[in-house]
Amino acid sequence: MDGRNDWSDGSHASCAISDPSGELLGSVSLHQIDLEQADAEVGYWVAQWARGQGRGAAAVAAAARFGSEELHFTGCICFTR
Repeated sequence: MDGRNDWSDGSHASCAISDPSGELLGSVSLHQIDLEQADAEVGYWVAQWARGQGRGAAAVAAAARFGSEELHFTGCICFTR
């Protein structure tokens, strides 16, 4: 967990997905950050009981917006399983 919370090496950025009360619903991460290529991969998970409410999609959109606006990425790559 400490490694996920430590962004200092610039290789990833992870954030919790929570409801308004602060209950943890999942996580979204930018990882494989490549500043030279100006891109990253985005990954996320949402607890089964919290799925189907658009929270994962909103979190991925927010992570992509952060990459674009704050890190000046030209793209984020999302893999699904």
